[in-house]
Amino acid sequence: MVGDNRGAASDPEVIAPLSKLSGMLPPSNDNQEVVAALYAILDAVEGQETSIEIDGDQLARVMRSKLRAEDGRIGRSGVTIGGVALR
Repeated sequence: MVGDNRGAASDPEVIAPLSKLSGMLPPSNDNQEVVAALYAILDAVEGQETSIEIDGDQLARVMRSKLRAEDGRIGRSGVTIGGVALR
């Protein structure tokens, strides 16, 4: 599961396309073992079921704040449902 690393402050998790990770490595022929290891990791996690849990109350508070800031930026309500502006 991504995001369950309690030590993320000192040892952050990385989620990135393999091409991006490979591009961060120094250019040389010596990184073949590293690339092989990255492919092995990709093979191990590919196809695994993914689930995300979201606290609805916390999400609503964050979204309300962000939507109000965006409304102020654009000068109107940016979200409408059935023609009614959300505030």
